[in-house]
Amino acid sequence: SGTSNIGADVTTSSTQTYTGAVTLSADVNLTGSTITTNNTVAGGTNDLTVTGNVVFGNSTTDTVTGVAVLDITGNTTINTDTITTSSTQTYGDATSDTITIGTATTLTTTNSQITFSGTVDSENSETNSLTLDAGTSEVQFDAETGGTVGLGAIGITGALDLDADITNASSLSVSTTSNLGADVTTSGTQTYTGAVTLSANNTLTTTSNGNVSFG
Repeated sequence: SGTSNIGADVTTSSTQTYTGAVTLSADVNLTGSTITTNNTVAGGTNDLTVTGNVVFGNSTTDTVTGVAVLDITGNTTINTDTITTSSTQTYGDATSDTITIGTATTLTTTNSQITFSGTVDSENSETNSLTLDAGTSEVQFDAETGGTVGLGAIGITGALDLDADITNASSLSVSTTSNLGADVTTSGTQTYTGAVTLSANNTLTTTSNGNVSFG
């Protein structure tokens, strides 16, 4: 129930639950069936790898900050409103993995890529917004977004590399370039500020008479 200062790898055959605040004092690999953090995670500029599934937080204030590289190999549930890293964020290592957005959340890197290898959906019966700030880098979607439970507004600071359909979101905005290799369906507006490259046949759809804007 107390705090955890983790300076080495932890491997379990089942779950790991960290109820108090977690501080990383070295690069760490947490290996188990599901790793749950129910308080803040302070990275101390160290890498965090989770080999297995992860649940970040049971409250919006259970922030993850100060991590360098964040790499999740399994399913991810995000119940915090803030995940900040100085380097890359990777969620899943296969398109069969799932990323569940449990609250309106902001994922931020310092000019480094954010990759969603698995499907991205809101929590059941919710429509949570996803704000992504990759700076001068890009956000990559490798599997369907909103296919099971739709998202709210998806806002991207940086470039978009879309390799699978966004099938249900309230809106989409991209601040720089977009490489569109799949369809996009939103209820509201789609805004592509930078140059757009089509790498497949594309259909851009707004279901509530929203505008699709370029430039």
